[in-house]
Amino acid sequence: MQKLQLYTATKEDIKTLIEIRLEYINADLAQINEVETAIISSKLTTYLTNNIGTNFIALLGKIDNQVVSCAYLAISEIPANNNLNGRYGTVLNVFTYPNHRNKGYATQVLTKLIEEARAFSLHHITLDASPSAVSLYKKIGFSENKSKYTSMSKLL
Repeated sequence: MQKLQLYTATKEDIKTLIEIRLEYINADLAQINEVETAIISSKLTTYLTNNIGTNFIALLGKIDNQVVSCAYLAISEIPANNNLNGRYGTVLNVFTYPNHRNKGYATQVLTKLIEEARAFSLHHITLDASPSAVSLYKKIGFSENKSKYTSMSKLL
């Protein structure tokens, strides 16, 4: 196994981050058409330009200067409660290209992303795990949420 080089993405990586996000969407969520791709790309360009390094972190794992694995972290803030500073993160887009899977790269990227989250003084980080990734997340310390509240959502 080749040694993975970990990088925190900067504004110079926006094009790469968008390409990876689109690949992730097509592979894991839904196939999107050209119009949707253009809209998502435009929105991501604006979002990343405005937030990378402050309210958004992306970790890239590279081999021979080519991205093979990544994970994104969107940082949010809510009014303080038991989360005294109100800051938390949501892990998104954990993705390893198929020919590089099962080599520990996602574990390395996520471990570094957790370090970054601590450096940003986040209270906690959350994620939605696909069934195939639950064991990976548990291995690095994530646990299933047990709450008296039921998580719900509504599409608008």
